[in-house]
Amino acid sequence: MKRAILIAGLLGLLLAACAPVNLDTAMPSFETGVDPEAWAQIPAGEFYSGQHDEVQSTGDYEIMVTNVTAAQYAAFLNAALTQGAVQVEEDRISGYYPGDEFHGYKHEERIDPANFIYIPLDDPSQRIQFDGTTFTVQ
Repeated sequence: MKRAILIAGLLGLLLAACAPVNLDTAMPSFETGVDPEAWAQIPAGEFYSGQHDEVQSTGDYEIMVTNVTAAQYAAFLNAALTQGAVQVEEDRISGYYPGDEFHGYKHEERIDPANFIYIPLDDPSQRIQFDGTTFTVQ
């Protein structure tokens, strides 16, 4: 009897979790106190790379201290569209990528030069909208 009640309870919980999601709700906003436009300096130096721990070196560079926001990505797409660096296709925005150097290591994937998708336009959960000329954040 206890097993039947447990199974019925779990099935009820699973069915309740299958409710549809409203994709038109506003995204929650949280103030973290961190500037999303801030960059951190990474000094030049050597590091171990790949599964074979080969020593590589790099020049100094900057990296954002936070993940890219939807608004920042929309601004990037607008600038790339203005510069002609991306193409509008029927269901996506794509742009050319020159590929990566390939060493033939085990589990390494070859990335050849090609047009790659920057953003799909037919995804109903997408928070970045495109009206044919401009990208905006929903």
